[in-house]
Amino acid sequence: MSLIYTSDKLSEISIAISESARDAGLLVLPGVEIVRSPDVELDGEEVDILAALHVAALVNAPFICVDAATFEADELREIPEYSDLPVEAERIVESAETRNGLLMSVAVSWVSDGLSYRWMAQADWIGPLLSNIEAAVQDSELEADAEYENSRIEYRETFQAAVAALVESRRFRGEQLSRRKLVAPSVLSEAGVRDAPEGFLNRQVLPEANRIVAMKAYEYEQAFRTRVLQMGSELRGHPDWQRVFTKARRTDIALKFLMEKAEGYRLPKLLAEEVSEAAAKPVNTAHVQARPE
Repeated sequence: MSLIYTSDKLSEISIAISESARDAGLLVLPGVEIVRSPDVELDGEEVDILAALHVAALVNAPFICVDAATFEADELREIPEYSDLPVEAERIVESAETRNGLLMSVAVSWVSDGLSYRWMAQADWIGPLLSNIEAAVQDSELEADAEYENSRIEYRETFQAAVAALVESRRFRGEQLSRRKLVAPSVLSEAGVRDAPEGFLNRQVLPEANRIVAMKAYEYEQAFRTRVLQMGSELRGHPDWQRVFTKARRTDIALKFLMEKAEGYRLPKLLAEEVSEAAAKPVNTAHVQARPE
């Protein structure tokens, strides 16, 4: 499941980073900013702060930089793309003024061996807020178009076709959440869906496709958890699983085995470990009696 951060949770993380970094043997340099784009990004929805600091320690980062950004509606209005908003979008910004001063993101950056790393976590409300503002801007632009109704029909058809193409793609639903954004354009192209603008894809299509995939994957996960022993018994006879002996390799085989049974939906690694452990347990044959000749 994806990690979710409230502003209060981000505040706790921001306050605790110095101590956590010290425990990991890392130096925090306040007031320092790494201005280059990251070569390696650690998604806060997939990786928690302690794991990120562990990565920094593993690559021998000489120091880390912490950036805790607070929300201010007026600062949002100073951004060129938000400086001249239509009425409905401005109302959304005004309603967001109640969040002024709240943390909207925490980022930790470091450099090592010529590579720039960044871990970032955003408050659970900032993404929907920006999406709502941009959706209001798009609606305003559509309303100004003489072919507004036709545009809405085309938008809806494209949206539905794009979502369906992604959800039906085994490659898309089998990818990690953080990588689906990378494979989505090629999946849509292969499915014959016309080129979708990046903003439309990222803010409209991907969230809906990810929601559907997550819901279906969760259904498979819950169903398989009631059949761990049965799944383990089936996996035990799998040739690929029999040919490897390390826990990690067997877990990888088990994950592929489960995903195949789940129509390609990506399932939690923890479930794969449980099934692999069930497969590794010796078969109890004590209750089997010899048949009389």
